[in-house]
Amino acid sequence: GGAAALGLAFSAVRTWLPWSVSRICAASFLYYTWPVWRVIDGLLTPFVWAARVIDASLHRIAGQTPGVMDGETIEEEIRTIVTEGHREGLLEEDAREMIEGVMELGDADVAHVMTPRTDMHMLRSDVEWDEMLADVIKMGHTRIPVYGANRDDILGVLYVKDLLPELAKPDIGGRKSLQEMMRKPVFVPETKAVDDLLAMFQQMRTHIAIALDEYGGVAGLVTIEDVLEEIVGEIVDEYDPEVEEEILRINEDACEAVGRAHVDEINELMGFDLPEDQDFDTIGGFVFTELGRVPVSGETLTWRNEVQLTVLEASKRTVERVKVERLQRAAAESA
Repeated sequence: GGAAALGLAFSAVRTWLPWSVSRICAASFLYYTWPVWRVIDGLLTPFVWAARVIDASLHRIAGQTPGVMDGETIEEEIRTIVTEGHREGLLEEDAREMIEGVMELGDADVAHVMTPRTDMHMLRSDVEWDEMLADVIKMGHTRIPVYGANRDDILGVLYVKDLLPELAKPDIGGRKSLQEMMRKPVFVPETKAVDDLLAMFQQMRTHIAIALDEYGGVAGLVTIEDVLEEIVGEIVDEYDPEVEEEILRINEDACEAVGRAHVDEINELMGFDLPEDQDFDTIGGFVFTELGRVPVSGETLTWRNEVQLTVLEASKRTVERVKVERLQRAAAESA
């Protein structure tokens, strides 16, 4: 490891130093001073070669293949390059966030990006035409799940564009029923990695899937747009209703979040250390777990004397909005 780092450092000097000089001075400066760079390169080459030989020998002694880096090492090096590129002004902030979003796809699962079951819009399979049209217009989606006996019984997905040929028929009695128009649904486990989901969407040429929990019940709905938003950020079109910001930063020590806001996103934004690898994903789920019941508005709880959570709004079944604030720094300042 040390030998590899030394070799990498020497290699970096050989390439980074001329590059940095060329950015500060004109390229013609390098042209006139190239003999100096040739000498520097010649002086450093033996050290780079020796470091590589030592590193390869140590790998063989440890029973590892020389020159083969594990995924985490490669990912960390890419992140370092991206960070340096952004710091040097070679990468815009949006580009940096997109690259990091792509790299994090494998770490996120469907449950993290899906629309939860409680927020899903669905159509009953036995709905009449007039009622169906009214519901489709009200929902404003291009693809809508269709259910049978109950909301766990997903029978298919209606593509709204399939309604157009039927609407052209003057006789309502000659139009296809919803069951005839709906398409076969695609089911995925809510634990499926998002990068695998994207590959599946591309392979199957579909844009929507129903997420299932471990018991086979409907957990939510996920679309290709949900996946792309992990890379490029929120995608809003002219038909989307105005969406409330999930996490609103008040100051460096406090924020307000809707109950469905993900704990890891709050941690990343605020620098908190709230638990993430538990049976919950959202801040509302965290409050449920800590209290063991549905809280009421105005109720507070303290986690490890580090973070205080105040329930700002709650219904009979869900936490609607929470204030999350750091305690230690506030206590230190008041002392």
